[in-house]
Amino acid sequence: MEYNTAICRGIPTSLIENGLRLENNHSPIDEALMRRQHDQYTDALKKCGMKVIQLPADETLPDCVFTEDAAVVVGKKAVLTNQGHPARRAEAKEMRKALEQAGVEVFDMTEEPDSHVDGGDVLFTGSEIFIGDSKRSNKAGAEFLRKSFGIPVHQIKVDEGLHLKSNCSMLGLNKIIISNDKDGKSMARGIIAAAENSYTFVFVPDIKASNVVSFNKTVFIPAGYPKSREIIEDNIAKDIEIVELGNTELSKVDGCLTCCSVLINV
Repeated sequence: MEYNTAICRGIPTSLIENGLRLENNHSPIDEALMRRQHDQYTDALKKCGMKVIQLPADETLPDCVFTEDAAVVVGKKAVLTNQGHPARRAEAKEMRKALEQAGVEVFDMTEEPDSHVDGGDVLFTGSEIFIGDSKRSNKAGAEFLRKSFGIPVHQIKVDEGLHLKSNCSMLGLNKIIISNDKDGKSMARGIIAAAENSYTFVFVPDIKASNVVSFNKTVFIPAGYPKSREIIEDNIAKDIEIVELGNTELSKVDGCLTCCSVLINV
């Protein structure tokens, strides 16, 4: 898909000690490396011709760098999400400003307190949405997306991971990259059963490598997964550029590459 604008946000120091994370992930974070990797991410977006709207870090919102969770964008419309974890809901304030600056129509889910969605649960294929049935996104939130965007929305069960896109993402038109483990295979079956269109699945052995950012004949992939890179190379067109980006530190707080930007075409 084509995009020209990205919304990103700075990293608060509070992320290191107070960031939300899965119970089994308590590896120490190298703060300097984390910041270098995030700068490389935003620089890579700019090198691809993207306008980057950079929001300031907020120390009271440790996870605010993960802008993807605060908004879902389809075309010229955006849903300002009411995130699943109460500690993150105040992120909506700055995100609303960024969406308005970008010039999209905003639908405010925060006005419906029983509706919850994290953008990391939302896989937009270009014609329909698959949304994780997870701890962070619920049926009412899925219905809000359906009403706002007017396209099919299907819930897909997330058994173990944080979000749907912890295990999958779009690699290209009607092509889904997904982890070749029990959870990934379960999600693939759920997508096949619910889908109104046909999709090709590209299975990779590394869970982290199943989350990529594909746009404008470019695909950002996480560095350090050579077997998965080979599979990706075999499943994309020759004119698509692969950009490897380090994400070792944000991954320690469950961050994937798609987590750090909201992509818009305005």
